[in-house]
Amino acid sequence: MARGNIATGLALLLAGSLTIAQPARSDDGCSTLAALVHESVYRAATEYKPELPQPKSASSLQASALAYRQACLRTVEVATSAFTRALADLGLTIGWYPPHPGNYCWSGDLAECYPGPQPGKPELPPHQLAFVYDAWRGVQKAMMSHMRQGSASGASTFTAQSLDAALWSNLQLTVDGPLYLSHAYQ
Repeated sequence: MARGNIATGLALLLAGSLTIAQPARSDDGCSTLAALVHESVYRAATEYKPELPQPKSASSLQASALAYRQACLRTVEVATSAFTRALADLGLTIGWYPPHPGNYCWSGDLAECYPGPQPGKPELPPHQLAFVYDAWRGVQKAMMSHMRQGSASGASTFTAQSLDAALWSNLQLTVDGPLYLSHAYQ
């Protein structure tokens, strides 16, 4: 009988520790994801090869949000919307393919989302369009590295630090420099 109680106690203790280590099963990380994507794209467009951000890179994030694992179950919508907003802050208007109304990609698969000129709006100059494509490639790769169930799952898990570092490193690889410098002469 004592062995059964000990085994049951150990099983409950183990189960409790596993749930503490798991990210929340809600969209608690979506606002963090949006802030980091927006800030990373904006930083890539405005700074010449920005340095790796320190642990608190997103000024709008609380320090407590940096260390714990978070989840976002709407990664495609949130990441593409934040990307769109960052570009809008830079004066660039984009649309998403497959084409749908709205400021984010409606595809359920992040690997199938492609930014481009918004239908009915003036065309972007080639250097701006090149920046859009290059920056999206970096964001897409960073986000997909945090989508353990695949890019079609819509779910990502991350710490703010791991996502910030992934965005930084991937944008360093895909973007040559600031928006109005790197692509203007190509």
